[in-house]
Amino acid sequence: MNIHKRMNITQETILPKFLIALLMVFLTLNHNLYAADQNSGLPPMPAKPSQEEAAMTLKEIKPWHRSQEEKGFDIYPGVKIFPKINGSMTNGEFTGLIEKTASNYVGHAHVHYIASETIVMLEGQMEMRISGEDILLKPGDWVYIPPGNPHSLKPVNRNETKLILLHVPGDPNEGMGGIPPLPPEVLSDPEVGLKYYHDNVPDIYADYEMGLPGEK
Repeated sequence: MNIHKRMNITQETILPKFLIALLMVFLTLNHNLYAADQNSGLPPMPAKPSQEEAAMTLKEIKPWHRSQEEKGFDIYPGVKIFPKINGSMTNGEFTGLIEKTASNYVGHAHVHYIASETIVMLEGQMEMRISGEDILLKPGDWVYIPPGNPHSLKPVNRNETKLILLHVPGDPNEGMGGIPPLPPEVLSDPEVGLKYYHDNVPDIYADYEMGLPGEK
C-alpha cells in the first residue's frame, strides 16, 4: 500500500471521530448555557458541609420526641401551658408548646420585640386583635405575629381553647423543667399577671393602649 493511500485511510478514520468530538463539545456548551439561563436569578446552591461540620451539627442537635400528655403549668389566669421543646433542644431555632385556656381567660395586650409568635388553633375559637386589627381564629387556622406587633386575645363565648404556640428564635429556658413559683395574685388577676410578666419576664411587654378584640 503506498503512502498516499495510507494517509487517505488515516484521514478518513480520524475525521469522523474529530467531528463527533467537536459536536459533543458544542452540545455540552449549549446545554450549560441553557442551564445557566434557566437558573438565572436563583441563589447559588449551598456549600455541602464538611464531615467535621456535619458531625458537629449532629452532636449538638439531637432528634426529639414528646408525648401528647405531659404535665402542664398554670402561668396566668385561665392559662395552662404544656412545654414541648425549647431553644436548647433546637440550637436556638424555635420554642414550641401547647396552651390551653379556660372559660375565664382574658389575654390583655402585650408585645414581643425579639421573638415572633405563630399560633395554630386546635380546639375552640379565639378572637384576636393584632396591631389594632381584629380577626377570628378557628380550628385549623394559623396566624403569624412578627416582633413588635401588640396582640390581645379572648375566647369566643367564653369557650375553652387549645392551641400550639411557636416562638422564633427559641428561648433555651422556656417552660422545660417547670417554671418558677408565681405569686397567687398572678394566677387570679389578669392585670396583675400582665404587669408581673412585663416586669419580670424577658421580651414580654404590656401594651396599655390597645384594648381587647371588639373594644373601641
